[in-house]
Amino acid sequence: MILGRRMNSLPPAKLNLDSNLSNRKIFIKRPNYRERLLNIFWTKWSKEYIFMLKSAHCVKPTGEIKEFKIDDVVLINDEKFPRHFWKLGKIVDVFPGRDGKIRSCKLKTQNSFIKRPVQLLYNLEINE
Repeated sequence: MILGRRMNSLPPAKLNLDSNLSNRKIFIKRPNYRERLLNIFWTKWSKEYIFMLKSAHCVKPTGEIKEFKIDDVVLINDEKFPRHFWKLGKIVDVFPGRDGKIRSCKLKTQNSFIKRPVQLLYNLEINE
């Protein structure tokens, strides 16, 4: 009401297509900006989300204990690489211990099948 026009309308575009120099600068800056955004995203994701995911598995919840199930998608811990380079795997089979708790899992990765103990697996919260 105060402005005299709708608030959700966009302001008029002011493009100067006559200048080749400005177009060239835009085309040079755009990939650099995209790359910078991707780097910021990966840095935040690798430092914050994966760290929270790992620490969430270290603290024992007071309620229901999350068990690994067949078809769960997990991150596979590999000490050789930083967390954001860990492989993803899908649980194909689970192996319980003598006490009935799941102690290890057979995983299907992109290239092969591997068997890992549950201490090296971090359940992604995809199905929750």
